[in-house]
Amino acid sequence: MKHGSTAGHNLRLDFRFGLGAPDRLRKCATELATLAPEVLFSGGGSAVAALQQTTAALPAVFANALDPVGEGYQRATVQPLPDSMSAKFALQ
Repeated sequence: MKHGSTAGHNLRLDFRFGLGAPDRLRKCATELATLAPEVLFSGGGSAVAALQQTTAALPAVFANALDPVGEGYQRATVQPLPDSMSAKFALQ
């Protein structure tokens, strides 16, 4: 079996932009949840909270949260909340 993702075959990317507005973020999260994805990805910040409040049953991956534990997105860096995971990226 071949592993990996190919756009248009077994990978679909749907984008929404909440522009930091809480009402818009919740609307975007709801729209994405209705598409029945296997996982959601967020750049971080208030979008993470909107995804977790709206779509608690879907796994969410987020990046760029400065303090995911302090902001309540994770219990601890070694024990994330159910269906949540943070990722940090370093560009070299």
